[in-house]
Amino acid sequence: FNSKMSATRQILTMAGMLAVSVTAGTSDPNDAIARKGKLSIFQLLKHLLPEVIQPYKGGIAGRKAGKISLAQLNKYLERHHSFHSARTRMNGLQSVAGNWLFVKRRWIDILDPVQLLHLRQTYQVIRDEFPKQCIFTENAFAEAVSWFSSSWQQVILPRCAENCPGGHQWPPICRPRRARAATQPRPDPAQAGSNPPSEAPLPLSITQAAARVPGDSVDAPLRPSCAEAGTLR
Repeated sequence: FNSKMSATRQILTMAGMLAVSVTAGTSDPNDAIARKGKLSIFQLLKHLLPEVIQPYKGGIAGRKAGKISLAQLNKYLERHHSFHSARTRMNGLQSVAGNWLFVKRRWIDILDPVQLLHLRQTYQVIRDEFPKQCIFTENAFAEAVSWFSSSWQQVILPRCAENCPGGHQWPPICRPRRARAATQPRPDPAQAGSNPPSEAPLPLSITQAAARVPGDSVDAPLRPSCAEAGTLR
């Protein structure tokens, strides 16, 4: 950790470490996560640390020091952590994630003991390097990741079935996003008149998230968890 980094740079560095810890890069172009919207990494960060997010007014992000916008975070992830953007034509996804996704990347599954252990270890590294910024607890982090991961699966799997009934590649990709020159920063999507990012809903517990099934809607009633059924010790 470089104490001479600006406050905004510190937040971006921490957010980058967080993004890498909650997702996994793959070689499969069919793997994809939201680049914007209520199930994006930006919304996860906003849920955990709302105080580091730029205020939005009329769809336009503010410019306060020590706070970051959606466009800043995505640009940072693309330039420094090899997050690749590509356009999708999948019907019904625009209202949730827009027209662009991060491809060759998936949310981790914290029900996998190995992936959960890695997440907890990374949390400790982030907490040690950014003690002033990383004020959320380890359990809150794990439960939030569980909610975002399971909720994204509930959104993407039904749309995959609708758009690719024959088992064809999903999501339908047009072309990868080309990197812009340093003198031509990408405009903030919020400036196009879209609504400011909505608040992320409160995360479910890990056992509750595991109880969801792909066919459920994000707000559908939950199945009884293992703990409620008395099978979890």
